[in-house]
Amino acid sequence: MYLISVLFLLSHVVQATITKCPEYWQTWNSICWFLSSQPLSYNESLAYCQDGAGSQTGVARALDTSYLQYMVSVCGGGDCWIGGTNEGWETFDDTESEQFLAYDADSELVQQFFDPQARQYAADMSLIPASYKAKLNGNTWDIKFEPENRQMQAICSVMLNAIVEEDIAEAHFPPALFAVLCILFVFCLFYSYWKLRQIRADEQEGREKKLRQLTEEAKARRESRTPV
Repeated sequence: MYLISVLFLLSHVVQATITKCPEYWQTWNSICWFLSSQPLSYNESLAYCQDGAGSQTGVARALDTSYLQYMVSVCGGGDCWIGGTNEGWETFDDTESEQFLAYDADSELVQQFFDPQARQYAADMSLIPASYKAKLNGNTWDIKFEPENRQMQAICSVMLNAIVEEDIAEAHFPPALFAVLCILFVFCLFYSYWKLRQIRADEQEGREKKLRQLTEEAKARRESRTPV
């Protein structure tokens, strides 16, 4: 029984809802924001963000100028990764994998804050190298595309009330395996019962044999003392 109780402590995925921002994250426009603490590549930054707040956390995207203004305040005076890729703005909102929102080449954001090369990329995203990602400069407010292996801080973001995935370790039995274990357990019970009966039968036979031996010895002693 002890073996069955502890045999499978498995890690599995459960869903949880973000109802408040993680510690040290800021809240704005129903979104949690955080500036990563160390310079990393884009992919390392994305992993860092998701480690901090769950599977639907991404590198923040600038959807319009109000978002950009707030992101500049988070970024400070240096360069920061933001969630622009060769497929558009990368988002993890309400989905288990990334989704993409195309750049609006005619928007105020693109026309005023994308640098000349980035504006060309926004007009024709097929020109963007697959390994290039968007970065924001907190001083100039310029958005450019840089190789993703460059090291810089990143702005993380996740929506409040987003459904995220978490790894939880707890006792869990796959149904088919549980059925097999139950059958084995019942078999062990029957085998133990049969083995116990065998042991008791052997003990009883041993006692009866010993009794017959003692009886015969006593009879022999009596006969040896009988006068001829």
